[in-house]
Amino acid sequence: MKYIHITFCTFILTTLLFAGGLNSKPWSETVNGIQAKITIKQTKVVNETSIISTYLTLRNVSDIGNPMKVEWDNVKIIFRVIDERGKEVAKVINMSYDGPIFTIGVFVLPHDSNLTFNISRIGLGIPKGKAALLDFGPMNSWVIDKTDSKKYFLQVTLTIKNFRKPRNYWHGTINIPKAEIPLRNK
Repeated sequence: MKYIHITFCTFILTTLLFAGGLNSKPWSETVNGIQAKITIKQTKVVNETSIISTYLTLRNVSDIGNPMKVEWDNVKIIFRVIDERGKEVAKVINMSYDGPIFTIGVFVLPHDSNLTFNISRIGLGIPKGKAALLDFGPMNSWVIDKTDSKKYFLQVTLTIKNFRKPRNYWHGTINIPKAEIPLRNK
């Protein structure tokens, strides 16, 4: 009987893993054949502050079967950091900023494919001993103080307008589900 129970539990666990039920970040609604999600992780600790990187994954789920082109240089991204009650956290102002700006250009998502890339920047001055630093450029950066038990989340909206491009160029607005920001509170 124990063997049957263990086998059944293994079957359920394997099914959930392959179906994306465990450790899976939620995808956005489909907009013109594309879905998106963000994954946030601590990539390093500098000056006793946790540096957070945010990875965007785009997925081509269109029913056409053609590749989708994304003109990333025309993207408008809105970032918001909120606490567990939904209260917006103020952005960093009056901190030194000096860092490279990377361009991506146009990329292609083949049918039924994903592309994941880091949308964080690296130019904000790093204060000492903070729970988290999120850097998306000089006008979109946050530093979170060490807290007892508060949780913080990142919300991202991305928009690419239709500039009369051919049909296989993606355009639209995607509201990406919020993701929890990992904090270093020790």
